[in-house]
Amino acid sequence: MITQIYAVKTLADIRLCIDAGLDRWGLEVGRNGTMPNERSYAQTRELFAATPAPYPKMALSIETDLDVLTELVEATRPDLLHLCGDIRQLPPASVNALRDRIPGVEIIQAIPMTGPESLEIAHAYAEVAHALLLDSVAPNVVGIGIAGVTHDWALSRRVVAEVGVPCILAGGLSPENVAEAIRAVRPWAVDSNTHTCIPGTWDKDFERMRRFVLAAKAAAEE
Repeated sequence: MITQIYAVKTLADIRLCIDAGLDRWGLEVGRNGTMPNERSYAQTRELFAATPAPYPKMALSIETDLDVLTELVEATRPDLLHLCGDIRQLPPASVNALRDRIPGVEIIQAIPMTGPESLEIAHAYAEVAHALLLDSVAPNVVGIGIAGVTHDWALSRRVVAEVGVPCILAGGLSPENVAEAIRAVRPWAVDSNTHTCIPGTWDKDFERMRRFVLAAKAAAEE
């Protein structure tokens, strides 16, 4: 069971992630300040340079413009690119075109888990992405994710069972519910952002990250 978190902002955060036992962590990368923990290209390069092997470098973006996404990759050189912008603006054909532009970078496509239509969406993106991230949405949040709430895990379970690529379960996962979520969905990986931060902040909470990892790994071994 792969465990990952977001909202990494500092070099100290990287050490917290390693010490907590996480498999990987991500940065919210951009140039417009539209995400709560957005790192600039220069900040991202610094944090990626401090990421020791074999941990992958993972960037999250809400951008949908192929030129901007290509620029982001060229400027920061991630190993994994998590796309969580408006899927109406970045359809599967565009994701496929992006893959051709950024060879060697794996694409994780966020899927909005909003209802039965999510299954069809997941199937379409499974044809072009290396992995899918099944996430919740909130009306006050730009893009897919950072909603802090769970969604229908039965629907996520269907996606996991039917698509042919690894699925990462996200959306309101915490140390308290990640084991239950894994039992219900059986994903390839689990992801947390909001609920592994210090409550009321975007600062990472070491103890909550450590407990998240322990709970996830234990549930996966059941």
